[in-house]
Amino acid sequence: MLERALREGQDLILASPYAYGGNLGDTNVFRTILSHFANSFIKKSLGIRGIHTMSSFYRVYKGSLIKKLQIRFGNRILERSGFESMVELLMKVISLDATISEVPLKLNTANRAGKSKMKIIKTSLGYISLWKDKSRWMSIPNA
Repeated sequence: MLERALREGQDLILASPYAYGGNLGDTNVFRTILSHFANSFIKKSLGIRGIHTMSSFYRVYKGSLIKKLQIRFGNRILERSGFESMVELLMKVISLDATISEVPLKLNTANRAGKSKMKIIKTSLGYISLWKDKSRWMSIPNA
């Protein structure tokens, strides 16, 4: 990811199991369907296009992008503490007109130790609450 970020000069690189060449490996059917539904819902409700995976935890940020986030949002770069914080941060990056690219991720959940910590209802409500904050974030002027 680092090599690609440097080569392409992107502001943000996301690892995506949905990008061409990626996959979800041994993920159970319920989680796969839930993931597809959540990604579709988030993209549609927040008006986000051109990105496959909204909640990718594997990311590479260019240092200048982090500085732009600090200038625009101050100590409110992340206002959420749950899983929805990854979508919040992506929305804020998009509001800066940053360049974003995705690389394929072969996600193998068979090696995961223990159960997922994500609470489906809590996270879903968190995603829905991002919708009301979108206009506030988009209205903060660029410095």
